[in-house]
Amino acid sequence: MADSIKVAVLGAGTVGSQVVRLLAEQSGDLALRVGAPLEVIGVAVRDLNRPRPGIAAELLTTDAHALVAAADIVIEVM
Repeated sequence: MADSIKVAVLGAGTVGSQVVRLLAEQSGDLALRVGAPLEVIGVAVRDLNRPRPGIAAELLTTDAHALVAAADIVIEVM
């Protein structure tokens, strides 16, 4: 399989957190469909101190510009 496809998610509210969850839960099926694993490299948020259940703290960032620059795919749900 090819190198991973880097995915950035902008927003971690109700919709954003569910997108991150689905990307993790469906990772095998999605990798087969696109020919490479999808890797969530970060989730841009406004407030790092707000609880984000289901999203690893190390994925959270307030620097959306840097996140977008490093990603192959950007999912905006703000």
